[in-house]
Amino acid sequence: MNLVIVFQEGDNVLIGVFLSLLVMSVLTWYLILSKSLATYRWRRQNRQFLKCFWDAQTPREAWQQASQHLQAPLARLANTAFSIKVTRIDISHYMRIMYIMLNRILADNYGKFG
Repeated sequence: MNLVIVFQEGDNVLIGVFLSLLVMSVLTWYLILSKSLATYRWRRQNRQFLKCFWDAQTPREAWQQASQHLQAPLARLANTAFSIKVTRIDISHYMRIMYIMLNRILADNYGKFG
């Protein structure tokens, strides 16, 4: 089948469908290649970040590594996790829970030995 003959003798619908399929095929390949390249970059950046992250000696140093590699998706996730601050309300809530648990343990032990 010669494409020149198809375009010369085909009607507008045939030519329109052919061009639409050609454009969609090119766009599909563009998306496949661009997403593959982006995935390759993300994986490479994540590997670099994880190497630096696990080589860190302290949590603060690990946080610094996360903030220096923000182009890596895992670094952005780690940086967000590190930046969450525990408020005084949270600490007081946990202290209250520990106080209640300690009182129950002491009451249970006192009941057993008393």
